[in-house]
Amino acid sequence: MGNGVQLKSLACCLLSGLLIVASVPPWGWWICAFLGIALFDRILSGQTALKRFIRGFSVGLVWALVGTIWMIDLTPPGWIINSIVHAGFMGLASLVVPKDQGRRIALEDVKRIEEACGLEHQRTNKRGRFLVLINPAAGRGKAEEVFKKHVEPVLKCAKNCVVGKNASSVPR
Repeated sequence: MGNGVQLKSLACCLLSGLLIVASVPPWGWWICAFLGIALFDRILSGQTALKRFIRGFSVGLVWALVGTIWMIDLTPPGWIINSIVHAGFMGLASLVVPKDQGRRIALEDVKRIEEACGLEHQRTNKRGRFLVLINPAAGRGKAEEVFKKHVEPVLKCAKNCVVGKNASSVPR
């Protein structure tokens, strides 16, 4: 059973590294970066420091070996050394990443802010107010059109959000 788990984690490291490298030039399939990083996050989740280092090193090694294959024409030993150094940095970065929820500090903060806003809204039962200013002369002169087409529908879908006058109708 232990070998099967090790083989699965090695395959996940390989896949994660390949997805990340597929997102950069010359391939440039940028959507692969999100998948590769999400998989990388999953393989680090709940692991000991040593396992996080090894898995980070493995992902970094795949990423560097494939992503810098062009270096082999310049200097094969340099390509290998570069790949090992890159993998070492990935391993060190993975080593300092917390093994549990601390990996997602930004996401947790957003969740806390949403919860706080929701609780505040329930407590006061008031609508939040904000003013959107649009400079109709900026850029290509389509700011109002862009706002009405893309931003206003999102605001209207927001809970208890009422879209009122636009900036061009506010007295100056």
